[in-house]
Amino acid sequence: MTLKLPVLAVIVADVIIFNIYLNHNISNTTASKQIQFTNDSLKEENKELKKQLSEVRPSAQEQQKRDYLNTVNQFIDVSYHREKEGFEERKKIAKSLMDKELYEQFYPSEKFVYGDSYTSTSNDIQLYVQ
Repeated sequence: MTLKLPVLAVIVADVIIFNIYLNHNISNTTASKQIQFTNDSLKEENKELKKQLSEVRPSAQEQQKRDYLNTVNQFIDVSYHREKEGFEERKKIAKSLMDKELYEQFYPSEKFVYGDSYTSTSNDIQLYVQ
């Protein structure tokens, strides 16, 4: 039995199209796996770099800036935080941060004078710092 030429051409064309389809799917799968591998590698590298960064000591200038900002945060906290709980501790910190005149302005009496239930705190200290 012999196949006629047009039927044979259709079969060859079908095989070629099927091969192209398979090649395309294999290429997409390989590319997808490569992208996933690259993403995983980059995530791992990013974690490692973050770890290294946290272990690096800041420069003298950066450390000075951090110390200054810490002092500013403490100053704002002891100046505007009004609550009976922790009053004595805030008062001690304020005494070490403020000069005598300013200290007496924020802490005019030895005891907490606002009552047991009075509370006032600063909401967004970062706003003051900036």
